[in-house]
Amino acid sequence: MFSYIFKKIINKITIFFWQKHQVGGGLYLRRKRNNKIKKILFYLDDSDYMHLGDHLFFEPLIRELNNYFMIEVTPTSQMRDYFEFNKININTTPDFADFDLIITKVEFLNFFKKSKQQILFIDTTFNEINQPLCLSLINRVSGFLNINNTKDKTGKPSNFAIKNHKIDCLLNKNTNYIIFNNYVLSGWFRTDRWQKNKLISVVKKLKTDYGHKIIHIGTKTDKYNDTKKYDFVDIDLRGKTNISDMFYLFSKKNIIYNVSFDTFQMMVAFMSNKKSWVASRHRIINNNTIFIKKHVHLFFKSNNVSLINYV
Repeated sequence: MFSYIFKKIINKITIFFWQKHQVGGGLYLRRKRNNKIKKILFYLDDSDYMHLGDHLFFEPLIRELNNYFMIEVTPTSQMRDYFEFNKININTTPDFADFDLIITKVEFLNFFKKSKQQILFIDTTFNEINQPLCLSLINRVSGFLNINNTKDKTGKPSNFAIKNHKIDCLLNKNTNYIIFNNYVLSGWFRTDRWQKNKLISVVKKLKTDYGHKIIHIGTKTDKYNDTKKYDFVDIDLRGKTNISDMFYLFSKKNIIYNVSFDTFQMMVAFMSNKKSWVASRHRIINNNTIFIKKHVHLFFKSNNVSLINYV
């Protein structure tokens, strides 16, 4: 945890001294600008910096630029299937010299410090935007690349719902369900026991009020480390689902609500037009909290901004 926080602090300091390299809001360019760009690599392969949701933030931008350039992506291993499913070219061992431009997050500044390639670093926490994060990424990077009329006007990431017969057999077509997850991997140190208990209280109340059954999801590690008994849970899928399963669950009409922290699960629920009750991880600076709730939780343009309710 402390290593991760230390790296984030070092990156913030580096960005402060990199202002002369800024080529747009939250965009920083290393090496002399070369406008003759044909082939672009998105380098996202570090699970410390590129969480599941971060890949979703970048996917609409990748899809947009795929209309104009040869695009390849190096994602984390967990998200390779997501990009392959959506017909994005994967390169797990890229030769950086093969690309005219590399696009990545500012957290990779140190990784690329010796690189001679043209690299565009993106600060996804740049809080001077006034639109959903995915749409902002499309517009900012497209502007840098002199693309004047983008095709994507919403910035909604692609789906990844693959039919799963095991899940179909578990669910009763005549029963409504709530997906419940009271765990956090990224940023767990910004949560507390009160929030976890509040999520439990909320999901219990929803079950009492509406009679919906509860599906509990999480990882094998979550289940192993959690000694609490959840008598109100009807189906325990902890350690039994993958990323595509989550998309598939939320694609079902009888999955009605989501109860979770502000994690990847909340994002998939929002993409699937499902109402969520969410515990937002703590931020030290209040302005950051406002920015995240307004432009990161609501990460693509949608008319259903009331889908996310905070507990």
